[in-house]
Amino acid sequence: MHNYQKAFKVANEEDKKEQKKTFFTIIPATEKAKDYILELKKANEDLQDIVVQQEKEIENLKKKLSKYETIK
Repeated sequence: MHNYQKAFKVANEEDKKEQKKTFFTIIPATEKAKDYILELKKANEDLQDIVVQQEKEIENLKKKLSKYETIK
């Protein structure tokens, strides 16, 4: 399983000091930009959740498949 780190954070100027837990901090120029970036961040998090869910499903399928012998 992957351990995903948060890719980015949308922040204000004051939050710049808190970027230790992220790869980079985005400081949007406008409110519209901030809203768009937050939408992208949510989509990214949703995709990461889907990847984790798919990895779990693959592991479960591998366990089920390992119960059967290979036909030669």
